[in-house]
Amino acid sequence: MTTLPNELLVHILKNVSTNDLNRTRLVDRRLARAATSVRNTRTKPRYTLTVFCDADTDETRVRLQRRWRSGAETEALASFDLDTFHLIDVDVIELEGLRGGSEDALKFILNAIENTGAFSTVSELRLTKMSIPDSCTTNLLTFFKVIVPQCSHVFVRDSLLPVAIPADTVGISNRLRTFKWTDSVATNGEAEMNEEIIQLISTKLGVEVTTVELMDAPTTSVVALFQQWMTMTKPSLFSLNILGRNQEWQSNLLAECVRLGHTHFMGEFEYPGAGCAHVKIIAGRDACMILPVLDVPAKTPNMPHVQARWFRDR
Repeated sequence: MTTLPNELLVHILKNVSTNDLNRTRLVDRRLARAATSVRNTRTKPRYTLTVFCDADTDETRVRLQRRWRSGAETEALASFDLDTFHLIDVDVIELEGLRGGSEDALKFILNAIENTGAFSTVSELRLTKMSIPDSCTTNLLTFFKVIVPQCSHVFVRDSLLPVAIPADTVGISNRLRTFKWTDSVATNGEAEMNEEIIQLISTKLGVEVTTVELMDAPTTSVVALFQQWMTMTKPSLFSLNILGRNQEWQSNLLAECVRLGHTHFMGEFEYPGAGCAHVKIIAGRDACMILPVLDVPAKTPNMPHVQARWFRDR
C-alpha cells in the first residue's frame, strides 16, 4: 500500500469542496488507510533491565522483563549480550545487590549506551542494596551523567556507593519527578551531596521535582529550604521527606522551624497556600545501622540557624 504524499494531501484539502462528495470520500479513505498504517507500525519492545547478584551462586545475573496486559514476560540472559540490545528499548534500569560484579555491569551498560539505541528511552533508575567499590567511581559518575538527566524517577535505597549523584547532573534534568536517596551512603562527599541537592531542589520547587526523599540532610539547608518554600508566591505539587537518624535531630529541627513561625502537625509542614505541597520530617527507622548520624549542637545567640555536624560510627 502506498501512502498519500504530504504535498498531494495538502493540495486536495485546499481544493476540496463540501459538494464534491467523491473527492471527499477519496480523502477520507486515504486518511483512514494512513492512520491504520501508523497504528500497525510496531516500535521496538520496551523492557525493564535488572542486573542482580544471585544469592546462591554470588554471580551477576541479567534479566529482561516486559509487561503485557496479561502479565509480565521475563527473559533471563546467560550473560551480557550486546546483540540483544539492538532489538529492544529499555525504559527501567534496576541494579540490585551488586558487589563484585558491579564494575562489569556498569561497563556493559555504558558500552550498550554507546553502541545501541536501547537506553535512549530510560525513564526510571533504581539502585537497591548496592555495594560498589571505589574502583568503579569513574564509570559510576559517567553512568549517572548519562542516565539520570533523562529519568523521571530516581531511587537509591540501602546502598553504599563511592560517589553520590552529582547535583549538577540532577540540575540539568527537565523530566525529574521523583528523587529518593534513602538509607544510602556515598563514601566520598555524602554531606556535600545532600547539601547541594537540597539547595538545588529549593530552586526547582513546583517546576520539575515533585517528590524528594533524603537521609540526614544538613539541618541548616533544610531550614533554609523551609524559609524559601514558605514564601513562594505560587503553590506547588511538591513532597519532601527528610529522614533523620535519631529523635534528637528531629526534635531540634522541628523546634527551629517552629521558632521561625512554621507550624506543623506530627512533623508534617504544609505550604500555607496549598495543602498539596508538604514537607515531612521523619525520625530514623533503624538506629542500629552504621550510617551517618546528625549531631545537632545547642543553638547559641550568634548562630543564625541550627548547625549540623557529620560523624560516622566506624
